[in-house]
Amino acid sequence: MAWFRDPERDDFWLFEQVLESERELGMQSTLLFAAMPSQGAYGSRHDVHYDIAWPRFQALLAALASDGVEIGLHASYNAYRSPDRLAAERARLSELARVEVRTLRHHYWHLGDRPEMTLRHHETAGFQFDSSLAFNDDLGFRRGIALPFRPWDPELGRSLGVLQLPVLAMDGALFRTGASAQEAADRLWAAIEEVREVGGLGVLDWHVRTSYPGNRVFRTWGECYQITLRRLAAATDIWATDLGSIGQWWAAREGQLRGQGGVNES
Repeated sequence: MAWFRDPERDDFWLFEQVLESERELGMQSTLLFAAMPSQGAYGSRHDVHYDIAWPRFQALLAALASDGVEIGLHASYNAYRSPDRLAAERARLSELARVEVRTLRHHYWHLGDRPEMTLRHHETAGFQFDSSLAFNDDLGFRRGIALPFRPWDPELGRSLGVLQLPVLAMDGALFRTGASAQEAADRLWAAIEEVREVGGLGVLDWHVRTSYPGNRVFRTWGECYQITLRRLAAATDIWATDLGSIGQWWAAREGQLRGQGGVNES
């Protein structure tokens, strides 16, 4: 009964507030949704407990698609085990969101004990962009690369077709030591400044309930994100946008460079 009487019991559903705070500053994120819940065929206790087929999620997905917000896949904990699982999750989200899903990142960054095989599965499943190489407990680039790149597959003897967009920071990594919002934001900005200095790319991974100071448990996390948004908006030499836009820009750049290379060689 206390839960029903709580006026803030829905304080995890902050989609409108988060997106509006970004729009006001001229930015837009990619929103990732899980297509395999914990109660699903191969779901685990680590997976999400919602289902995107629920009416509330259906209404949200329709509104996001109508507004041009990029919708990507939050691949399930066990999705790494086969390309068929990844393809099925991609197909389900695409169908229920009525958009072509091109982007993903794995829940808990769980790529299994053979991450190169999982990255290959992304290609087989038809994805274009991935952002799954990251640290759970600290800032920094998992493979030391601050630019989009196509991972090399040693067994295939070639680079993979799926473009990797490297993660710089996830929300939880900033608050493991009890930092305040300002302390966490300053530490994050110092890392962003390093990437900025070399003209690189760093993806920020935040959850909806931690992106706006409307959730009691994660209010500090939301304040940190909002501070960071304002700093990004004030930096005229930084492009802050969704994963798909970055991926498409980079792919077009690759195409131009290949074309130039062909002309020079001939």
